[in-house]
Amino acid sequence: MNPTRYLLPIACLLTMACSGDEETPKDTDTGSNLAPDSTEYYDVTGEMNYGIQTFDVRMAASRTIQPATSSILEVFHDLQQGDTTEAIINIDLETNAFTGSLEHPEMTCDSIGQFEGEAWAWHAWESTSTCTGGITIVSVDTMDENGIIADKVGTFADGTNFTQREILTPITETEWQALVAEFEALTDAAE
Repeated sequence: MNPTRYLLPIACLLTMACSGDEETPKDTDTGSNLAPDSTEYYDVTGEMNYGIQTFDVRMAASRTIQPATSSILEVFHDLQQGDTTEAIINIDLETNAFTGSLEHPEMTCDSIGQFEGEAWAWHAWESTSTCTGGITIVSVDTMDENGIIADKVGTFADGTNFTQREILTPITETEWQALVAEFEALTDAAE
């Protein structure tokens, strides 16, 4: 079994579920003061541990903050496996609770979670995800001006565990485009 085939897609689940953009309006009732959608870009590095094995994590990520729908769209390009994963996070701004869903070519996940801090300027959050194949993941994430750190503990249906730490470093759109070009070269070579 190659655990990275299953673990890396879920590694990104809800990693970027918050925003450090404190200027994003918080009024979702009227729609009159809502900021337009905005996109952030990240270089994702990290390490996953499964038993005695260690795997590197490397992804290019984008997240589009959508105030009008109280949601965030995340897209991850795995620079090692060549897969694309999309996640949508739907936020209840009154309670700071959220639900999420992730789509990967080989699996899906549903999540529930809670933010800490003020809406659209959250500094931490926790989530629990249930994925196909009986996989459960608990993620504890923090965010500051340097980016996001995500610590995850996952459990397979057979009771075996894995851990993962991801570091998401903010990058420019141009730097992100270079990573996506690297991803596209990887997927072209695989065809």
